[in-house]
Amino acid sequence: MEKWYFTKTTSPKNIGVDKYADSKFGLDKWNSFTREIIQNSLDARDDSGNPVKVSFDITEISLDQMPGGDYIKKVVDACLSMNNINHQTRAMYQNAQKILDQLTIQLLKISDENTNGTASGIDDGWGALVYDEGVSKKNRPGSAGSHGVGKKVPFMISGINTVFYSTKNDIESLFEGKTSFVNFDIDGETYDPEGWYGEVNDDETDRRKKVEPIIITDDTNIDDFFLRRDKKGTDVIIAGVEINDQLEESKKKIINSILENFFVAILEEKLVCNVFGEEVNKANFSIIMSKYYQTNKKNFSKIDEYKNVFNGNLRDYYRVYCEEPMKFPLEYEGITYGYVNLFFDKGNEKNKKYYCIVREHGMKIQDRQISNAETAFSGVALITDVNSPEIEEKERINGLLAARENAAHDDFVIEDEKIPCEERTKVLIESMYRQIEEYIISQTVINVSDETPLEGLDDMISMPSILSKATLNRGSVVKKKNKKKTSKRGSAQRAKNYDDGTGGSGDGDKKHKDKGHRNPAKEGDTFEANLLKNYTMEPVFFKVENKYVLKFAASENVKSAKIRVQAFSVDGKVTFVNNLIKSATKNGKKMKVNGYFIEKVKINKDEINVLEIEIKDGLDYSLDCDISADVKKVEQDA
Repeated sequence: MEKWYFTKTTSPKNIGVDKYADSKFGLDKWNSFTREIIQNSLDARDDSGNPVKVSFDITEISLDQMPGGDYIKKVVDACLSMNNINHQTRAMYQNAQKILDQLTIQLLKISDENTNGTASGIDDGWGALVYDEGVSKKNRPGSAGSHGVGKKVPFMISGINTVFYSTKNDIESLFEGKTSFVNFDIDGETYDPEGWYGEVNDDETDRRKKVEPIIITDDTNIDDFFLRRDKKGTDVIIAGVEINDQLEESKKKIINSILENFFVAILEEKLVCNVFGEEVNKANFSIIMSKYYQTNKKNFSKIDEYKNVFNGNLRDYYRVYCEEPMKFPLEYEGITYGYVNLFFDKGNEKNKKYYCIVREHGMKIQDRQISNAETAFSGVALITDVNSPEIEEKERINGLLAARENAAHDDFVIEDEKIPCEERTKVLIESMYRQIEEYIISQTVINVSDETPLEGLDDMISMPSILSKATLNRGSVVKKKNKKKTSKRGSAQRAKNYDDGTGGSGDGDKKHKDKGHRNPAKEGDTFEANLLKNYTMEPVFFKVENKYVLKFAASENVKSAKIRVQAFSVDGKVTFVNNLIKSATKNGKKMKVNGYFIEKVKINKDEINVLEIEIKDGLDYSLDCDISADVKKVEQDA
């Protein structure tokens, strides 16, 4: 008989909290949902050579068109009558009750094509998808989803905790539903939280056969919207979604997640997506990105439920992925298991220092920062298998990486006492990271020469740490030696005058002393300037593309330093520009800027500090700086 099946429970334990109430995937449900559900389709791709196509569609039906809709309403009412459910779960079910009381119910349907569908069998793909937890049956080594955890994400989208599945594989077409609530009582019996809509065998003694999927035939009495009859593939139908007036916003979130997580799969023509009628493919990728791509938190944000996945670098990743890659072999004991294909260049839209790792299936696994790189950069590391019949597919690098991928698919775990990592895989993973990061660091090193003759500027007054405008325009990195003896307009004097904001560098300071250009300290400002003098690397300015870079290292730890930047004209005099510094970053982190000052700079002893500075209006100047510490926040080295 086709109906909902819940197991009667005799356990003394009461379950009063919904299993999805605290799921980490709910922190950013559209991003998690899109990432997890598309990877399932990529894992099931067929051998046609055509890209997997994943479509997202929304529709409305009446409750009586939904299989077992009336019974789900009865279950929700029964759950709300229980006294032991917590307040968060009660609020969820009250909302579910409102959804089920409406005239129509919204359904979100995700369908894939050019896939093999889901394999039949309680102990095969269908059982892993519909019944089991923490179990996954993938037909390819190196598949993206191999922990069986992400299948809970569709339930985060459902307002009534109910999802239906339909598939067509090489053998048959199947349909089944699944739902999950808390313990509830109906007609004097207490039931377990989870239930399935299928072919229920009340007399069956084998618990694994109590309920089975409905085999779709011409006589199946279920609305055709729910049934996969024709092409191979799988449909996931999420009941009770609440999009309504937020359809466009939900569409943007889904498309953003597709772009962020699957840009390689799309550009390699392994994936095409259609979201509410809008297609995302290789040919229109740039157009779709320009139209929809958005991030929050000033265009760079960590995805809460994923420790190692960030949003915000896509434009840079897309740019570098169009270049030719460097290729590094991944070898162990003389055998090559795969390759790192590193697409890289210096520069990043937000001055970040990140590269991402993408496995051969085309989904981004993680974004990795190299904070000690001396300049901003962008990189995409695509990990591909060796094409050798002598090595089984599961033994190639992507198969080995898949075996060490964590449940969130955002890291490779090699240090785990419970699940030891074999030496070969550990060496290959460490080699992967090492080769990528050594190459990037080598390409971002800024070399500083001691002396470079500057034709036509012999009369220029040179200050310590000044780089001339002429040198900047050449794009080289130079620290110029003094060519004339000059009166030292020393740093000590400039530090002395921090309190009144009039610190001096010669006549230029005197000329402007009373014109309010020096941003005097506000009343109550207790920052006492104590000039740093002991450097292990003297401060030096140079220019990379359209930004200045300040590089130095000190011999003491400072919790909070203040850097005053000064601009000089070719005659060596201070040039006053209101709000000189437009922005400044240190190791990719935005710093506090106030006029001529960069504030609250943390300095670690002997560590090379690299600050990227953008000057107002993009003007070219020679620069000098004072670096002073708040004497109350200097940590003396023991």
